[in-house]
Amino acid sequence: MQKSDISERDKKKIGDLIKPINTSRLEIWKQRLNPNEITLIEHFCAKTGQKFGYQPTLQISASTHLKLNLRYLFPDDIYTNIILPYSPNIIFTTF
Repeated sequence: MQKSDISERDKKKIGDLIKPINTSRLEIWKQRLNPNEITLIEHFCAKTGQKFGYQPTLQISASTHLKLNLRYLFPDDIYTNIILPYSPNIIFTTF
């Protein structure tokens, strides 16, 4: 591969590697995600996040953890027709 075979976009990417890390958009997710989305992410990614030093931003109740596990463990029809009707309403008030 010759130098002339590299696209302008790739040249820019290579040049960006020597620049300092841009931290200006580090926490933009806090503005773009709603609390329900953050709860889902923090619930399902908690262990991995902790390995990388991530500290959760929300306190997730035990009932919400249970609800999320049940919600994503079962197919929609089973969750809606069997789990929801026979579960305490307090657990399933959000999401």
